[in-house]
Amino acid sequence: MNELARIFVKMSGTVVPNDVKYVYCFAHNKINIPCMARGLKHNITNKMLCILDNKYQMSGVLPCDNNYNIYNSYGFKIETIPYDTSLNSINTRTESEAVVNWIAENNIQRLAICAPPYHTLRAFMTLVSVCIERGLNVKIYTINGMVDDWNDITITHNGDTKTSFNNVIELELERIKKYTEKGDICVCDKIWNYIK
Repeated sequence: MNELARIFVKMSGTVVPNDVKYVYCFAHNKINIPCMARGLKHNITNKMLCILDNKYQMSGVLPCDNNYNIYNSYGFKIETIPYDTSLNSINTRTESEAVVNWIAENNIQRLAICAPPYHTLRAFMTLVSVCIERGLNVKIYTINGMVDDWNDITITHNGDTKTSFNNVIELELERIKKYTEKGDICVCDKIWNYIK
């Protein structure tokens, strides 16, 4: 747990530099986009938002065109990242692999990511893990979505979990443990060495 806390403190306490051009928004149910937009509004100026180009609804995530319109209504400029919809689902691992493919193809050296606050740590760790596996040296920053009331209901985990923002925190920590044991997320020491 100490290693996880160390990663979280460094990840969440690092300012996104002004010259970072892109912010990738992890795919989530539309109920989570307002909290992500609040976090983005507090943290970015003149950055391109990137979202997953899923052509149809899957895993509780609306089609890209719908999400594009929602983010656009908040005044963001948006670019899409290719996604293999033949996978028929979106999860943090396959999404991170698509983002890393895009990073490699476009020679991106620095990227910020945004997710609801309960998911930011796992999203960060998964994305860093894919970078480590592919031998990419990319500086990744985080922007947390902002929640007004942690008792509000959220939808996550492929659209299968509907509960309060409070309750999802514990579920995310369980998933970090599970996916580290599975190998989808690198062990904490490996991630720490990468980010320090």
